[in-house]
Amino acid sequence: MTSSIVLGMTALFQMDMFEGGVIDAAPLHQGADLFLLLLEKWTAMEDYEPVDGLNLAKGLARFGSQDALSAIERRLKQVLGSNDIDLLDSDTAAHVGHALTTLRERQHLLPLSFFERVIARWSYNGASGAVSMIAAHGTQTALDVLLEIHTGATVSLKGAVMDSLETLGGPVGRTNSADKQRQT
Repeated sequence: MTSSIVLGMTALFQMDMFEGGVIDAAPLHQGADLFLLLLEKWTAMEDYEPVDGLNLAKGLARFGSQDALSAIERRLKQVLGSNDIDLLDSDTAAHVGHALTTLRERQHLLPLSFFERVIARWSYNGASGAVSMIAAHGTQTALDVLLEIHTGATVSLKGAVMDSLETLGGPVGRTNSADKQRQT
């Protein structure tokens, strides 16, 4: 239900074919404030399965809540720490990947040490989100971590790592060059 509320309040459906179409981002619906309070209340409850709680927090974040970012981080740690969750399930990994993307887009970066566990335990959908967030750190350390991940990555994950290395390599290289020029 949360996903439907969030989608209806943040997007427009453009029907451009029989029974199908494109969903475009839209300005937040005028009635969103009513649902924001409800989503905040639901997200604060602790009686959800870890993945369901993660999805609630992601929905709240799409409404622009800054508190939701901390809730996503907490829920991610619950999901990762749960022994009852199939970490290789592609749907579960996709939820993790989307949560990481939400955090990255809002510049709420998790520590690099967190991602070692994510990449080691998740299928591509979750691991690729972790790779993107590592690159978002934009540091030499992040570059080194990505190079290490690439060494042991699956064939499919190597592509995501290479894309992130390419994106991260430029800024890190410019920073290193600037540092060397300052030293001389």
